Amino acid sequence: MLDNFQDFDKFYTKACRKIAYCTEVALSSFPFCKLYNQFEMCGRFTLTEPEKIEKRFEISNKLPLLEPNYNVAPSFTMPIITKNSPNKAIMAKWGFLPVWEHKKPRPFGLINVRSETCKEKPYFKNVLLTSRCLIPATGFFEWKELKLEHKPEKIPFYITLKDQELFSFAGVYSMYEDAEKMPHYYFAILTTEPNSFMKDIHRRMPVILEKKEEANYLDPDNKDFDSLYKLMTTQYPSDKMKAYPVGKAVNSPRNNSKDLLKEQEISKEEPFGYGLLQTDERF
Repeated sequence: MLDNFQDFDKFYTKACRKIAYCTEVALSSFPFCKLYNQFEMCGRFTLTEPEKIEKRFEISNKLPLLEPNYNVAPSFTMPIITKNSPNKAIMAKWGFLPVWEHKKPRPFGLINVRSETCKEKPYFKNVLLTSRCLIPATGFFEWKELKLEHKPEKIPFYITLKDQELFSFAGVYSMYEDAEKMPHYYFAILTTEPNSFMKDIHRRMPVILEKKEEANYLDPDNKDFDSLYKLMTTQYPSDKMKAYPVGKAVNSPRNNSKDLLKEQEISKEEPFGYGLLQTDERF
């Protein structure tokens, strides 16, 4: 079992190279496939202006002093705004813990939950109705596979919005108390089918809410599943998004600086596909 994210980062890179062309059926036989699927999409994002959260989301409490984060990775603790207290931000670990995981010695956290899963599985439908949250962000990373110099290569792209520096992903969260009755929070980002802009980069995308829909999503009185599902599956406007290639330093979660967001030139030949081992999320 991997002890930390850094170990996973090394393991994942080596493993993907070895089984790059395996089919999804063959992939299911590998013991780490469940772990990989959760890091597939959306697995990194940025929060470069945390000082703007209080005003942007009109929260009533003070957050701890947060530094800009240019490479938020799974297991990081980040601010979220919850449904049960829509004007309050709390700190939560990226990696939603379902009820069957949190008591395990090494619980497995979900970084993504498919919007469709909330409709298909009763447990996640209830989570959506009771434990919604917003995840403040300024952008996210995705890796697109291109054929460069006659060989496939995964190039990181930084995706953000054209006219809004700080936005929100739709998410869900879980909370469990420790032996001393201290609450601990965990969150996942919801994903959906890509809009026309994201289709060229990846076959999934995080659910990005328009500002006017955030209050509706968080409203504790909103228990209408159909309206919530419509919010999650309504594609964010493609013309409001932009993307550009960045350096491979972002591949490692140990790197975290503004330099990660610098645009890089690539000698693009032709798209090779959606990327190595592109499978849907486990949930």
